[in-house]
Amino acid sequence: MTAGTGPGPSRRDFLKTAAAAVAGLSGGLALGASLPGRAAVPPRAVIGIATNVEVFDGQDRLIPQAVDALLNRALAGALGAPDGPRALAQLFFPNDVVGIKINCLAGRGLSTHAELVDAVIGQLVKAGVRTDNILVWDRSDRDLTRGRYKIRRSGAGPLYLGTNDEYENEPIDAGSVGGCLSRLLTHRMTALINIPVVKDHDLAGISGALKSFYGAIHNPNKYHDNACSPYIADLYAHPAIRSKARLTIFDGLMPQFQGGPAYVPDYAFKLGSIFVSTDPVAADAMALRIITDRRNAAGLESLGKAGRAPAWLHQAALLGLGTDDWSRIAEVKL
Repeated sequence: MTAGTGPGPSRRDFLKTAAAAVAGLSGGLALGASLPGRAAVPPRAVIGIATNVEVFDGQDRLIPQAVDALLNRALAGALGAPDGPRALAQLFFPNDVVGIKINCLAGRGLSTHAELVDAVIGQLVKAGVRTDNILVWDRSDRDLTRGRYKIRRSGAGPLYLGTNDEYENEPIDAGSVGGCLSRLLTHRMTALINIPVVKDHDLAGISGALKSFYGAIHNPNKYHDNACSPYIADLYAHPAIRSKARLTIFDGLMPQFQGGPAYVPDYAFKLGSIFVSTDPVAADAMALRIITDRRNAAGLESLGKAGRAPAWLHQAALLGLGTDDWSRIAEVKL
């Protein structure tokens, strides 16, 4: 059985549920709006979640069509749309140059899956974005190659390329962070889709949506003290990132709950999940919950006891980047 088939609610019932969830969160007010004499309404978030372990075949290889179907459902749930392309069309426009930020630091076993990236590109194109306006990128060509991507720096799109040494000459001022940003980010892209992997991190607790942009500065090694807090939040809050980051699509197909950021097969497990949100903080909160639940099931100590609780996540919420309050997060599961 491929993703999206089998018994369960009808598509019409699902779309009614998803639309109601999104509408219910807005409560008739724009996010962050306030009534006279009252404080601003706290940010609210919707996470569209689709899970089916049968996206893997009998040899533990991903089935591209099943991954595409899973993505379609998660996008529709996150944005209350009939399908993935129409969901993406709410956020991305034909004249956008869309940078797809992937994470390939750990190499082939724990990188953003190429099958998911292919599915995102296919649905972006159906949403009206030209292939020549799509750039798949990470810190370096070497990282992309280790993650099973073929470099294509010019010619017909989409392009696949690393920043390499192409950084701005002057460092940014982002609170506690001062680093030179990738010129791919600052000069070539108008919008961002972030596709991180659900994985443990031996210093930050988890590596996910927010931390993925350590791959966009020239000196990330400087910002790992104190479990990477507040550095992760401060960097993401910089306008060059925050103003362009429109969507997080989490690769939860094969998470890793211990031993990261390096790939340790003994701690990786098949989950077959993709979850999507316009709120990167809520998305990271979901990744943290997945890792925490799996660590508990394996009898491992908590991230707090291990000295690497991700305090940067709440700091990000305080900076207005999103919400980590589960009473303000709706999960639309399909």
